[in-house]
This record gives sequence, structure tokens and C-alpha cells, in this order.
Amino acid sequence: GFPVTIIMGLDNPVIENGKIAGVIYTETSTPIPNSNVILIGDNGFSVSTVSDAQGNYAFSGLATGRTYFLDVTKASSIINGLTTFDLLQVQKHILNKESLKSPYKMLSADVNNSGNISTSDLILIKRALLGLLTSFEKVPIWQFIPFEDGFLDLSNPLSGLNLNAFSVLNLKGQLLDKDFIGIKSGDINNSASV
Repeated sequence: GFPVTIIMGLDNPVIENGKIAGVIYTETSTPIPNSNVILIGDNGFSVSTVSDAQGNYAFSGLATGRTYFLDVTKASSIINGLTTFDLLQVQKHILNKESLKSPYKMLSADVNNSGNISTSDLILIKRALLGLLTSFEKVPIWQFIPFEDGFLDLSNPLSGLNLNAFSVLNLKGQLLDKDFIGIKSGDINNSASV
């Protein structure tokens, strides 16, 4: 018969040639190694992998014609990349002196996930910088956004992420460019060590 692979207690009876792969990197194109990439199939099948030193990840042997959902996480210290320069950038944005230039910077600054950048975010980043917080309550320390169509509305990036962009519908064969941009919450100038 067919080879049977048991993963997470669910059987995936046929080994197929479907593949989903991509690269995980920062807005400034720095690869992000050691990111946990989780793949969940519409049949409940799930598997995870870790990105390599160049930020690459890949899942192969996948059944075609199915829908898959991807999620990326990374463990890190909250103060990784946080500096007074980040505070200054957020402050300038709040005071309308100098707007944050990219949707990723804006998302990074909204550490309380309120949909806008305010003094509350500034206070949380400052508390993290002072060692008073070990995590932001409303956002993960690292956030990953699909490179393609990751935002619902690019002109208003804080209106939410496009959750459909995390899915691969009806996998046809080899999808090799499912890339993600990683941002370290509160780190506006991308100084976090990956």
C-alpha cells in the first residue's frame, strides 16, 4: 500500500509533491533565522519547521488541491532592538513632526494594538526599555506579515492584517515565494538582532 506518515496523531496517507517555501526577512532585507513556521492543512494536518540562517523555510511532500494556513512566531527578549531612538521616532509621529515612513514601522509602533499610535504606545515602549515589561500584552514580541497582500489597507496599515494572505488556497504544486516580513514590536529603526 501507500507509505503512511503520522504527524500530530493524524495520518497523511499519500506522500505528494506539493511544496510551500519562502524566506523570512526584515523590512531592510535582513534574513531572520530560527523563526518557527507552522503549517496547518484544511484536513487538520499540521507540521512546523524553523527558518535557516538565510531565513529560508520549506514544507514539501504536501497534498495538492488543499488549503494551507501558515503562521510564524519567534521567541525574543522584549528589549531586543529597543532604544531611546525608537521612542523619539514614535514621539515625532504622535506630534505630527515626522511620520513613520512604512506600514511595518507603524505596526511596530502600535504595541498596544489599538489601531493607532498614541502616548499609550510610547509609555509601553518606555516601560519595556526600563525593564519593567517582559512582554507587550496585546502583540507578540515579533510579528510576521505575509509579504504579498499582508495588510488589509496599505494606506491605513493599522486597520488590520489581511488574514487571507496567511493562507494558500488550493495548492497547485510548488509555491516557492511565500515570504514573510518580520518586525520586532517597538523597534522602529530595525536595530533588533535577528
